[in-house]
Amino acid sequence: MDDVLRIQSTSHRRTFTLQEARKYLPVVRRITENARERYNSVVFQLSTSAVDSATWVCLEEEATSLVRGWADSIGRLGCSAQGLWTVDFDCGSGYYCWRLGESDVEHFHGYDDGFRDRVRIPDNST
Repeated sequence: MDDVLRIQSTSHRRTFTLQEARKYLPVVRRITENARERYNSVVFQLSTSAVDSATWVCLEEEATSLVRGWADSIGRLGCSAQGLWTVDFDCGSGYYCWRLGESDVEHFHGYDDGFRDRVRIPDNST
């Protein structure tokens, strides 16, 4: 059972060690990449099509729904969606932070800090 990632309700957060956050990352990345791909498709339709106002509203709602669905999926893993395609892993003293496009969980920021305040985790941390 140790190899199975725990799925939780969206209201329950958990704390992660750095090793656990990195273990969850492939799933977080896959969920995020899939959501971003679908979101980009909808945004592309919005930006390139001459659509009537009803279709425009439907596409906007679909884009919003995709982002909310992504955030809910991330939340069920015990993580927190922060900003578009950015995920925080609560570590008990702040957050390990990952953003789509980064190869690993390599940053940390305090509870009262945000993405701009994050610092790189030293290479010798595990």
